[in-house]
Amino acid sequence: MSGVLDIQPSDLVVEEGDTIVLNCSFTEKYNGTRNASWLAFRHVGERFGPEYVSVLSDDTAQLRLPNATLHHFGFFVCYMLPNRSLGLGSSSVHVNVVSEWYIIQFCLMYFLILKSLIYTLVDTL
Repeated sequence: MSGVLDIQPSDLVVEEGDTIVLNCSFTEKYNGTRNASWLAFRHVGERFGPEYVSVLSDDTAQLRLPNATLHHFGFFVCYMLPNRSLGLGSSSVHVNVVSEWYIIQFCLMYFLILKSLIYTLVDTL
């Protein structure tokens, strides 16, 4: 968390093709008010337009980015639009996009480790 903004979840792993969903909220009032329409999201310099960002409440905006690709791996930043920010900072989260093949390899690796442990345990009995 930085300044008056917080982005959730704090760490995100999504499978390639899934939807990235991030919520950005004010943690306190700014000049006596909160207005989530002042909030925006970006990733590697790319700002996401209104087709991806919706206002959920006075203090929370949501980014919904369908069909995640490996290109979306990295930091996503929530910030106040420049005419509103006055240096209040931003909040960021790291998004890890994994491919289906990666998940299969990951499961296979743990299966082989488990198999090896079972054989070792049986040999010691």
